[in-house]
Formats: sequence, C-alpha cells, structure tokens
Amino acid sequence: MGKTQSRFRYLRWRGFLVVLQFRKEKDGLGYINVFRPDHPKAGPSGNVRKHILIAEKTLGNFLPDQAVVHHVDEDPSNNLPSNLVICESNSYHAFLHARLRAFRDCGHPDWRKCCMCHQWDDPQRLHITPNGKSAYHRQCNNRRHKEYMRRRRLENPRPPRTYNNRDPISGRFIKEVRENE
Repeated sequence: MGKTQSRFRYLRWRGFLVVLQFRKEKDGLGYINVFRPDHPKAGPSGNVRKHILIAEKTLGNFLPDQAVVHHVDEDPSNNLPSNLVICESNSYHAFLHARLRAFRDCGHPDWRKCCMCHQWDDPQRLHITPNGKSAYHRQCNNRRHKEYMRRRRLENPRPPRTYNNRDPISGRFIKEVRENE
C-alpha cells in the first residue's frame, strides 16, 4: 500500500473524503492538479490535471491513452472548455505548437524556420529533411559546408601527393613527390 493510498484511507476514516477529492494544487509547470486516486490518468501521488478532467467531462467519457489536451492560449491555469482542444496524439499537439510559434513569430502559420540562419521562410523555398524535423535553405547549407571544409583543411593539411611515373628507358616506376598545388 503506497503513501497516497494510506493517507486516503486515513482521511476517509476521519470523514474528509469529499474535501480531499477536490483539493487543488499547482505543480511546477502551472497546471492545477486535483486529487483523484481512482482515475486512470492519476499519477503516483493520485493527482490528475484539472484540464484533463474538464475535457473528459465535455467529451462524456475518459480520454484515450494517446490523447493530449492543448491549451489554446498556452496558459496552463486557464481551464475553460472553450480554451481546451483534445489532440489525438502528442505529435499532433507538437504540430499545433509549431504552427502557433510560426504564426506568432512571422505571421504565417505554414512557414518553417531554417535551422542554419534561423530565418522564417516559405517551405517551398526550403529543403526539408526526409524525417521532416528540420528545414534549411540550400544556400545556408552550401555556406556551412564550405566553412566546414575550410576549417577541416586548416586543422588537417593534406600530405604531399606522390605521382607514379614510368621511366621511359627502364620501364620502372619512379616516385615523384610534388608539393600541394
């Protein structure tokens, strides 16, 4: 029997069950927690975030396991039903935040940020990696690659090249060393 369960039983024995079930406290991220140890999404302390309870009440049943509740105004303590959106997965929730960030920063929700120059631009002018996680301008990538090659040449100079030539008389190979060109 865990610490929460024993405290719950003790308080039920004392007659504080109703008070304890609706006790609210904020966590470090600003979310309001409600003590509901019998809830499927309850944490080890028996707390459930209030926005989850409100979304479930609006929906009429428990949320699916992968569902995430999104705050439209990004204020974790604003739990009005009109401010909550139920996302089907965490990836869709991250997609909403990415579009919101793009709209807030540049005014275009579809634009992406170049991971090299950190400028917002139309996705048609960017190269998007196959996994879709990052996007960059081709010019930025070329500039970065040239800088990388320049630094690499300064740190590790090439050894002199050796050329194998045949001696026209003997037919043997002569090793000739030339300095880098």
